[in-house]
Amino acid sequence: MEKILTLATNQDNIISSETIEVIEDYLEIKFKIHWIEEGIACDLITSKLNSDENKDLIKKIEIICNKLKIDWSLQAAANRRKKLLFCDMDSTIIGQECIDEIGRYIGKYDKISEITEEAMQGKLTFNEALEKRVRMLKDVSEDELEEIYKSSIKLNKGANILISTMRKHNAYTVLISGGFTFFTSRIASLISFNEHHANELIFKEKKLTGELEFPILGSNEKYNKLIKISKKMNISNNDIVSIGDGANDIKMIEHSNLGIAYKAKPILKYYANSQINHTDLISALYFQGFSKSEFA
Repeated sequence: MEKILTLATNQDNIISSETIEVIEDYLEIKFKIHWIEEGIACDLITSKLNSDENKDLIKKIEIICNKLKIDWSLQAAANRRKKLLFCDMDSTIIGQECIDEIGRYIGKYDKISEITEEAMQGKLTFNEALEKRVRMLKDVSEDELEEIYKSSIKLNKGANILISTMRKHNAYTVLISGGFTFFTSRIASLISFNEHHANELIFKEKKLTGELEFPILGSNEKYNKLIKISKKMNISNNDIVSIGDGANDIKMIEHSNLGIAYKAKPILKYYANSQINHTDLISALYFQGFSKSEFA
């Protein structure tokens, strides 16, 4: 089976023929080279890999590419351009954890972010961590949440180009979050996701009650949404790309043919066949073989 190792970088760290030779020597594989963007993104193609799951090789790729500060993807050559994108929001499409930003606003950042980090590392179940943190938000008003959104929530670089380019090429895009619909609705509208899903905060007289609507949208629910939407659209996992950064993204990343760990926790990187550590979300387009001339 022909496989493609895609490399992506930026103008500050050009990929050269010497860079590729270093990677070939380290992996002990000779590749056929195809440039997507000269010096910025290229495909290294080989038919010498027999297994779809090669954790040892992926670990070696991770080591050498991190040393060279290059982002990478390893996938089959077939079904390169995906028809369905599932994308996490907090610390992926946006650069913040929304619940941490609420905590910062109300003076409870340290306590809330500590619980957030434990959940991202997989040390607490997602549901436990979320319920504990939401209880701490009691009496925050809708107006305060709106102020937090406007003042603190920022898109990660490349987010808009990623979504608009995939939609230009007829992919269906879904924003999926263990956070809150208050924020996903605004971000989805801002950069034109086809749909969004997250947890529903409960308000009483325009203030948070400290409770959530059930069921809570966590790891299993993200995966179930992915399965439900892909089946409805008759899209196989070979045509799915998922992007996330934490433990509750594992199931959707593992299921997707292109599973991208975006500046992610180690627990998620283990399950991903692609990593963005040094560049931005545009690399997710290079991983699918898009050149700049094809961007929206």
